[in-house]
Amino acid sequence: MTHYGLLRLIYWLKIPPKVLYQNIYLSIYFLSIVETNDRY
Repeated sequence: MTHYGLLRLIYWLKIPPKVLYQNIYLSIYFLSIVETNDRY
């Protein structure tokens, strides 16, 4: 279990912050579009 957690942490650290931020931005942008479509 500990080794698996360490591997996940290392794998997460390998991801560039730019890509991580882009994924968060795209997910928030997509959710905002879905909410707007539901309202109208």
